[in-house]
Amino acid sequence: MYTPPLLYKGREIFLQITKFSDIIGNSSTISLIKKGLEKKTLPHFILLEGLYGTGKSSVAELIAMALTCQNTISGEACGHCDICLANKKALGKSGLGVSSCVEKVNMAVVAKERNMIEQIRSTFYVLHSDQIYIKIFEEFHSLLEADQQLILEETARIPENVYVILTTTNLSKVIKEIRSRCLTFNFKRLTLGESAMLVDRVNKKLRLKKSDYESIYRKTNGIPRNIIILVEFLSKAEASQEEMNDLLGIIDKSVFLELFSNMNHFSLYMEDVARMESSYSDTTILNQLKEFLVQVTFAIEGDIYTFLSKKEISILNTVTIKKIYDALKLIEQIKEIEKVDLDILFLKLRRLFCNPMTVQEQKTSASLAKNIKFNVRQEGEKPPKLTRFGGDDVNESGNG
Repeated sequence: MYTPPLLYKGREIFLQITKFSDIIGNSSTISLIKKGLEKKTLPHFILLEGLYGTGKSSVAELIAMALTCQNTISGEACGHCDICLANKKALGKSGLGVSSCVEKVNMAVVAKERNMIEQIRSTFYVLHSDQIYIKIFEEFHSLLEADQQLILEETARIPENVYVILTTTNLSKVIKEIRSRCLTFNFKRLTLGESAMLVDRVNKKLRLKKSDYESIYRKTNGIPRNIIILVEFLSKAEASQEEMNDLLGIIDKSVFLELFSNMNHFSLYMEDVARMESSYSDTTILNQLKEFLVQVTFAIEGDIYTFLSKKEISILNTVTIKKIYDALKLIEQIKEIEKVDLDILFLKLRRLFCNPMTVQEQKTSASLAKNIKFNVRQEGEKPPKLTRFGGDDVNESGNG
């Protein structure tokens, strides 16, 4: 059976792509491509564009396999005919990317070696008998505009048995005339749900919590290749929870929720800051604080509760959009992380978010908070709501 390691090349991996159904994400795009192959209506000149690691090269190879296969099944290559076996060898990790009917070329190399004329000749002018011939131009944006114009001039006379597939991670650098002549398929990063599906497919040994899936998604930005590399390593290493957290560089949202809930209780707030500074690097703290504030913005402004629930947002009852934007602006002003004083930064953030209080009120509220023993890391019942009364904080039951 045809099993080239298409998503992540270079060594043996847990996940291999052998057919379109193996690809997670971009389901509408994959469905349209497969239908075009099955009905033999796929254009001879197509462009696959999107972020790096989202599966463009994998899909380009699957298209080439399907178009040249002698015994296709519902738009899929059979994987075991003579042509499939030859293509498998050519496209595999030890292959040169060239078979009698498929050739894959990295255009960054072409641009460097200046052999554009040879690529045009081998694609548009060499007779390939009646068999289907596929040319995959990867990273097409690497070409100078003049070289792209040379390709453009030939696209009007692509032979009937030749298919040209372009891939790019930078669509804006592909000249508009090329874009107007080919059918473009866009490849996006995965959603959180799709990322979780991919993690489960790759993971063999890790016992993951819901928060781990979220952390992996945030660390990898939903890029399939990054997810595969990361989860494969963690799984093979049988990483502990602590080791995994350190590698991910993720601060759990409960840490920030507790920090914000203690804004009006100076001593507790600074204890949270000190604990965080002793556990994480300055870079991680700043990056994760920024990410947390962005997620709060999504929840408040867009009702998007991907990482924060409505219950968790309700804890942040003093947070407004204006305060969040002011806080983000404060963080963005930091140019050199190694020179920043985090204590000063968090004092400024506290003054930005918390309600004005006298020294006596701060002491009273801090004492009361310790008695309540509020810990947002637990999903239990909400703590009593603090109410300002006669200069002191009291809870709703009337106890001061």
